[in-house]
Amino acid sequence: MNKNEVLEKSRKEHKNLDLYEREVSQKAGNTAAIIAAVLATIFYVIQILVGLVKTTDCTR
Repeated sequence: MNKNEVLEKSRKEHKNLDLYEREVSQKAGNTAAIIAAVLATIFYVIQILVGLVKTTDCTR
């Protein structure tokens, strides 16, 4: 196998994506997932707190 054959085989296996591009995309996806989870948790806690305030105000 010569150099060009090895490169062609590698391109087919990796679907013409550069290794650096794949790593950057993976890190971006991981970061986005973490941020989404944090925001969802914050909004959930806010909903709970707002619900608690409404229920305590109604009982007075």
